[in-house]
Amino acid sequence: MKRSTLLLTTLLLNLLVIAGCSSNKQPATDLPELEQTGPVWGDGVEAKEEYMDVVRVSPSQPTAMGEIYYSATPPEGTVVDNPAFAQGRISVTIFDRYGKKIPVIQSGGNYYIKGIKGQSYTLYFENISNTGYEVLATTDGVDSITGHEAHYNNAGYILFPGNTITVRGFRQTRDEYKPFVFHEKDSPYLSGANQGSAANIGVIGFALFELATPKMAKDAKPKAFPAQTNKFRLDK
Repeated sequence: MKRSTLLLTTLLLNLLVIAGCSSNKQPATDLPELEQTGPVWGDGVEAKEEYMDVVRVSPSQPTAMGEIYYSATPPEGTVVDNPAFAQGRISVTIFDRYGKKIPVIQSGGNYYIKGIKGQSYTLYFENISNTGYEVLATTDGVDSITGHEAHYNNAGYILFPGNTITVRGFRQTRDEYKPFVFHEKDSPYLSGANQGSAANIGVIGFALFELATPKMAKDAKPKAFPAQTNKFRLDK
């Protein structure tokens, strides 16, 4: 199944993240206020993109999925440096509006972070494998590309082996996106540019689809002596 899929250029190949709901997976409420809160949707930011055809190994079933819940009071647990998914092949990091990593807590088999109402955040994915993936990123149940309820059939971002991508927000047009922002269930966000429901406020997730693309060796890197074969000539 060929898909015309978004490929981020180096402008967007930087930082990425994920977020989620409350400790009992209920809609996020009572988030602490953000100091010097800006506009709910922030300012339009240029987001250049390209398109390419890719083929999923499994068109309708993700290879792996992940969810991170956000709330005012996440449960106690173990702080995880960089949660990894797809058998450890895809690493995920969440950064706040200042570029600082938001601690991720693992508790009861789920991941949580603390959300601050009105604060924007960024999702950063790193592919540490030799396999390409298509990444569908959602926040509060809304697809980051279409701005509508998330579905596996939607197109995603291409993450090549050894590369990283940054998803900074919802795409508004071909050239702009609006930042992801932590919201509560009664947020005007639901009546804004994107479509979702209060029941899904508080969870950020992603689906990973393995791509039927040529694989690269895990140790592929620039070589100082590319013609070296480790076979030595004996002078006569």
